[in-house]
Amino acid sequence: MDERLVRQKDLDLRVPEHVTVLGAGGVGSWVVMLLRLAGVKGITVWDYDLLEIHNLNRTPYAEEHVGLNKALALSIMFDEVEPVQEAYDFQPLTGIVFDCRDVGLPVNAENVVKLGYDGTLLTFHGKPDHRSVLGEGSGYETTPSYVVPPVVLAALAVDYVLQGRDFVPGVRTVDVHELSNRFLGGEA
Repeated sequence: MDERLVRQKDLDLRVPEHVTVLGAGGVGSWVVMLLRLAGVKGITVWDYDLLEIHNLNRTPYAEEHVGLNKALALSIMFDEVEPVQEAYDFQPLTGIVFDCRDVGLPVNAENVVKLGYDGTLLTFHGKPDHRSVLGEGSGYETTPSYVVPPVVLAALAVDYVLQGRDFVPGVRTVDVHELSNRFLGGEA
């Protein structure tokens, strides 16, 4: 057993051998990091976008990665990452797929979840049909962002997979402030 994972061996986690992540920005970068820390050996990351300085307030990248393709930067950070430095082209994908892209384009896969956030509102869309994603059109809008929403959303989605569960159809949303207040107590 990998010595890094010894403290999770009694948790009955179902660590997949391979996962695909579409989009390596605010949510996708944390999904990759958490999957890697959990012991996933193969992670294919699709992203055509370059890392910009304003991405650093909500991603695990370092300033030295600015200007690099996001998928490439993750492959520099983690050996397990196979970067695809282009836009996903609707080819069939097998296994677990985390769609963390900013656009509502379709995914050719059976077990997919669309993850997104808008400010503090987290959205988990299991097995989306992509006629609309997260209740929006397919365009990108700049929204207020900070590190907590994408980290929490990525952690919840990765934990769901590590439980060995398939994504179920439907949209679930929660405000990250409401979630933390519910868990920790008190009023917002």
